[in-house]
Amino acid sequence: FPVTIIGLNGGANWFLGEGNNFIDGTDRNSWSIGKSMGYLGRLELGYHFNPVYSLRFMAGYNQYNQYTKNRTTGVENVRPFAGETLSADLMLNLTNLSKGYDPNRKFTLAAFAGLGLAYMNDNVNTSNIGGLLLRSGL
Repeated sequence: FPVTIIGLNGGANWFLGEGNNFIDGTDRNSWSIGKSMGYLGRLELGYHFNPVYSLRFMAGYNQYNQYTKNRTTGVENVRPFAGETLSADLMLNLTNLSKGYDPNRKFTLAAFAGLGLAYMNDNVNTSNIGGLLLRSGL
């Protein structure tokens, strides 16, 4: 230690928004797994100061699709929207904190907390919006 980390993440996301109450069926809209799917990508750079404490910076892009189909009229609507995020997290490796560092350990549990900025692009029916992110998790 210390160690520098570089990561690249990608994946899919599904938007569940207003008007898509497919669980109890009280609305007139249906939901589609394929048509509500979007994608995301993220680049992360980090620095492990020691086996317990780390700092991570991330830049990400998210693309979402909100799909609705009116059950009464059959009219379909897809509203795509996208946004970018920048964030910084302080990470605490809970396994190394409680059990000590073991270079042969395959899995560890870490907690993180951080701040970031989010920006939603000029999308259909919305204007450009920015905001502060508060992040935490395991």
